Amino acid sequence: MQMGRIVDRIGGWGSRLSGIAAFSKCGLTASDKVKMAIVGYARGHTFDSTGLISRLGRSAFPTMRVRPAALGGRTLHLDPSNLSHLVAIDELLLQHVYRIDEVPFTPDCVIDCGANIGVFTLLAAYAFPDARLIAFEPDPSNLVWLRRQVDDNHLQVEVLDSAVSDENGEAKFACDLGVGSRLASNGDDPGKTLVVRTIRLADFLQRTGARRLVLKMDVEGAEETVIPDVVDTLPAECAVFFETHDGQRSWRKVSEVLNSRGFRTSVVRDRDPYFEGYALRTVLAA
Repeated sequence: MQMGRIVDRIGGWGSRLSGIAAFSKCGLTASDKVKMAIVGYARGHTFDSTGLISRLGRSAFPTMRVRPAALGGRTLHLDPSNLSHLVAIDELLLQHVYRIDEVPFTPDCVIDCGANIGVFTLLAAYAFPDARLIAFEPDPSNLVWLRRQVDDNHLQVEVLDSAVSDENGEAKFACDLGVGSRLASNGDDPGKTLVVRTIRLADFLQRTGARRLVLKMDVEGAEETVIPDVVDTLPAECAVFFETHDGQRSWRKVSEVLNSRGFRTSVVRDRDPYFEGYALRTVLAA
């Protein structure tokens, strides 16, 4: 029994060291690699937890500025004690759930719905420097970080403190949930809420006049109403990165709507009940 615990502990440390090394490899320079290794440690043992190392981590690194290679020298600001920041970095820079490099055309517009702290927006700014960039993020805590990324990197990004929806107006929003912040549904008791402006994405998209669009949508369940509402306004050349949140049912609902309009959809990551997907429609495939 004692030997089994020792083996498990060794295996756990091996997995953590592997994770730290993976984060470190993301850094642009030697200094950035060291910083990303610290971020990797925090991902496995957040500085928000108890213990001496966590307390030291919070004291030494209340915030961090790192330059991941995938961002081409752009600076990413983060709080290593905030698990949602670490999850966003892990998903986009290590697990590559949004493969911008697979988009086969050069977009004239990129819309980031549910921009969180802005990692996808930074990726898009590097990959498509001439595209119009628009980021929707209604959570005030996330907005602070998103605007910091935009300002510090001197990016031309239209940041909208609104939630995308299938109608214009206002809605109750569950905030301070990091990557899980969302529109609050009837009967939902998510904790802290505020009223935010909602923008009908279909109307907004028509006003952009986009002809080649990259749309990223991580809106914690609202995709089930927004994507069916917006699908007929999407341009002929369009790539959609999206996440569904209610198992096979919601994946089928969203993907079938996109398939019916000439998109090819595929599952990028299956974490049932959550599915990350990619949908593509091009002029040649239409």
